[in-house]
Amino acid sequence: MCRLLAYAAAKENKSLKEVLTPEQIEGFLWMSTIHNDGWGAAHMVDASDSAGIEDGGAPSQETTTSIYRSTESAFLDPLVEAVTAEPARSAIFHLRLATPGIPLNIENQQPFSCDGMTFMHNGSIENDEGNILDDYDALAGLGKPETARKAAENLPVTHEEFERTGGRSDSAIYFATIIKNYEKDGNLVAAVSRTIATLREKYPDSSYNSVLQTDDALVFTHAVGEGPVSEELGKIYTDNDFAEHIADYRDIKYRELDDGGVVVASTGFEQPDDEGWKDLENNTLIAVDTRTGKYRVVALGE
Repeated sequence: MCRLLAYAAAKENKSLKEVLTPEQIEGFLWMSTIHNDGWGAAHMVDASDSAGIEDGGAPSQETTTSIYRSTESAFLDPLVEAVTAEPARSAIFHLRLATPGIPLNIENQQPFSCDGMTFMHNGSIENDEGNILDDYDALAGLGKPETARKAAENLPVTHEEFERTGGRSDSAIYFATIIKNYEKDGNLVAAVSRTIATLREKYPDSSYNSVLQTDDALVFTHAVGEGPVSEELGKIYTDNDFAEHIADYRDIKYRELDDGGVVVASTGFEQPDDEGWKDLENNTLIAVDTRTGKYRVVALGE
């Protein structure tokens, strides 16, 4: 239960402060007074040095990655100022409101990182029988052998595939499944689409809003079930005088940047139509080439 923001600039490194107005950044960060279970960011940056330089160790890369994760609330973390001012070709930002029962620890802070990809998710993957993480616990040997066998049939990834993400949450299972599908044919958009289709077989009403970032691509997905926002989340928003955003909590909006590229984000801060903000329809994703800033909106399954 989180808030997501991402952008891709066109052919240059830009900071979040160059992408959004000060009021919009303040509005986004203010939401961490509610989504106060930690925050994180990941930047993909055009390297200052030329690629392939042999200077000891590994050759220099064309793109460098920086990741920041903290269990501190963003509105209390003094490093927010530096991270939002850090230029990047593409960047993603995550404000966490932890799913009940999932630990508040650094392993579960997002963005996750694995195999050159960074990932963040807004939602809990569950149904009336429980959270998808319950099957992982059984598979990991915390249940009886027959329970573990049943869990293996339910989970889209193995214990080892899940562990490689470093996370210990339902979001990490989601990420691990995308990685597994991506390794089949190297198509990020298809991997995300297949993953959601698989998870929806057992968890049809869950939210799969997510962002996947590589050194040259950004995929922001809007995919939520038909069910209402949980009563618990509704109470949290109401108690914090934020009830007006319960209805659009899982909505996603995007805006083209003036000189190329795009910014995509959850709602909750000012995103006026007259500034070019548009709705990203449910069950679609926006796929961006972060080297050119060009993007396309794709329906899941296409």
